[in-house]
Amino acid sequence: MKVPVSALDGCGESFHAADERQKKASTSFFADTGLMALLCHHDHVLWLVNMTSAGEKQHYALVLLKYLFDHLPTTTTVGLLYDIGCQLEHSCHKWKLLDEGILSRLKFGISVFHAYGHQWPCQIVYHPHKCVGFGLSDGEGCEQLWSSLKMLIPILQVSGYHQRLFVLDNQICHFDKKAVAALGQWLNKKWTLCKSKKMLALESLHAIHIDMQTLQEEWAAQAKSNGAKLLAHILSLEKSVQDYQRCVDQLEMDLVNDHVNDIMDFELQCTAAKGLLSKATQAFHQKKSALGVSAQTDLYLLRSNKWLQTQTNAQALKSHVESSIKRREPAISHPITTYNTLSPSGAIPPLPIPTKGIFQLDVDSDIWQDGGPGEGSSEIPHWLADADVHKGIRLMLEVDCCNEEERTLSREQSALQEWFAAEWQSLQGALENAGQCKCQFHGTISHNM
Repeated sequence: MKVPVSALDGCGESFHAADERQKKASTSFFADTGLMALLCHHDHVLWLVNMTSAGEKQHYALVLLKYLFDHLPTTTTVGLLYDIGCQLEHSCHKWKLLDEGILSRLKFGISVFHAYGHQWPCQIVYHPHKCVGFGLSDGEGCEQLWSSLKMLIPILQVSGYHQRLFVLDNQICHFDKKAVAALGQWLNKKWTLCKSKKMLALESLHAIHIDMQTLQEEWAAQAKSNGAKLLAHILSLEKSVQDYQRCVDQLEMDLVNDHVNDIMDFELQCTAAKGLLSKATQAFHQKKSALGVSAQTDLYLLRSNKWLQTQTNAQALKSHVESSIKRREPAISHPITTYNTLSPSGAIPPLPIPTKGIFQLDVDSDIWQDGGPGEGSSEIPHWLADADVHKGIRLMLEVDCCNEEERTLSREQSALQEWFAAEWQSLQGALENAGQCKCQFHGTISHNM
């Protein structure tokens, strides 16, 4: 597996699409509960399927993929960007939902916008701008499609089945005709954007004076460190269980030593502490049971890592900061200040988090950088401690994506020119044949007269 099960579980908990039991519409009132679309690289609709179940089942996506590969040569490789692409690939390999001939030619990815909700190990593997093959594609064409179709929702909710299909079919055909007519403008816009992004990235990359080989090595080291991040999260849960257990034991000792003044207040505190202990214990055992044999061994070895013990304490505080961001803004100033001043002895100082703009976090913001040196390593990795290396890795990946996009757009340009030349030749041939037919027709009429 490319991503540990514990990371996939975290991704599944973040999205409704991963929960097939999540009801988006009642099947008692609506014959169709939604639509699922398959779009091409140009954001043109290839096929649509009607969703008739309450949840977003994986078999809808599988049907679209199977139908797509039925229309493609056996040597074609397809890149798929899906909200929960990690979950879909895991299901395909685990349950053999697609033939190996299809899976070997299918590269899964996650749409850029939805990648923010996935676990960091999942982003390393499935983010289209962090892996090879997707260029600058963002996979958000479906969101634009739903935005253009949302005006039909009030009308189609009360229409008949066949009328609904007719309206959707005509609307999609209208969008596709407009898109085909503007294909040249689309290509020019993509090419201009790619060139400008590449130029800015190269200028910034040259300004930091770090060679590409060093950045590639640091990026490989950063990607490799994600297994330790997951294990550190499990150790953090284990420490939380120990803390809650100590709290419960302390309350019981107070009761034994007759240090309880208000029995009602004691019962409330004891019930709350035992509830937190039960919840943390359940989460810890769930995450730990999802680890493989090798990960279990690594977890045992990491327990003796002094640096990781200090990092676990920092991780707990950092998790509090992240959860505070989601819930409320006024209460985040103090945790951020505490986090920025945290620097355990012998550990890597945490990267500062800016108070301003805390709700505009990017996928590469410093708050997500949880990793550290590996087992037995005393040297701080440059990808974590060196801000220039950190910035250079992002710029290097952006340049790589721009290079891929240039190659893709060059092929698109060649195909468009060949298509236009063939169309122009056909048009000229039709005009010449029309002229000859017109002369023959007039000649025949004159002879008969």
